[in-house]
Amino acid sequence: MIAAQLSDRTSKRALFTLIGGVSSIIGYGILLSKAPSGVHYFGCFMVAGGLYVVVGLPLAWLPNNSPRYGKRTAATGMQLTIGNCAGILSSFIYPAADKPRYVMGHAVTLSMVGFACTVYAIVVCGLAFQGWSVMLTDVTVVYLRTSE
Repeated sequence: MIAAQLSDRTSKRALFTLIGGVSSIIGYGILLSKAPSGVHYFGCFMVAGGLYVVVGLPLAWLPNNSPRYGKRTAATGMQLTIGNCAGILSSFIYPAADKPRYVMGHAVTLSMVGFACTVYAIVVCGLAFQGWSVMLTDVTVVYLRTSE
């Protein structure tokens, strides 16, 4: 809830999603390690805390960026459909033979969260570059107007 409120106030959803993803990556790294069970419980909390942000914020982000009602509805439906396909994959990457550590499942999920964080980092850098280019364009226009 804190991440949702802060991302809504600052309008920086990609940054908060990136922070949640890093938390999940650290948690999955802990789960893949040969640490005691108490440390694994801590890793579970890190994964859960990060994934709630990584999954929840984009569900609110996409409809806010979709222009009209029809496109917003279609985009949200597609987002939920693709997201629910992960349930099909999870039955294959978390086989019962791998219990109790589920190394393959955690490794695949870690790589997917890492990929998502890479995409969000590209979005953050792209938005920052776009902001800089708009700011430089405004400065150039002001300079050209005052120099005439």
